[in-house]
Amino acid sequence: MGQWEKAIDDFSRTIEVDPKYTDAYSNRGNAYSKLGYFEKASADFSSTISIDPRYAIGYYNRGNAHSNLAQWNEAIEDYSKAIAIDPNYSLAYSNRGAVYGNLGQFDKAIIDFSKAIDIDPSNLNAYSNREAAYRRLESENQRSN
Repeated sequence: MGQWEKAIDDFSRTIEVDPKYTDAYSNRGNAYSKLGYFEKASADFSSTISIDPRYAIGYYNRGNAHSNLAQWNEAIEDYSKAIAIDPNYSLAYSNRGAVYGNLGQFDKAIIDFSKAIDIDPSNLNAYSNREAAYRRLESENQRSN
């Protein structure tokens, strides 16, 4: 049994003792994500949200699970909820921008990457992804002309 599986066992035991402990669900969900079990991860993140609907990290993490499952609209919805709860959640803006980029909505992606950078200038992925979105938007504009 690998380390992630052991962690899942420990988090499961914790949940048995305290079924309202959001961090146990969140951490088990992250462990499931590391193993590529995104549906199980999503279920755990949903549990964190049902326990604490103001838990921005739960929405963010579930957005990541949806993104890994190419469930783009659900991912955008969850990242947007995380941002509504915590307007300074740079990573939520950055990841929502990546989903917009996957959908070819480069203008929205650029806005989100820029907001992520405004909040956290050290968010290097946002810079890189914004540059890629600029290039793809330019390429689309050149094709349409």
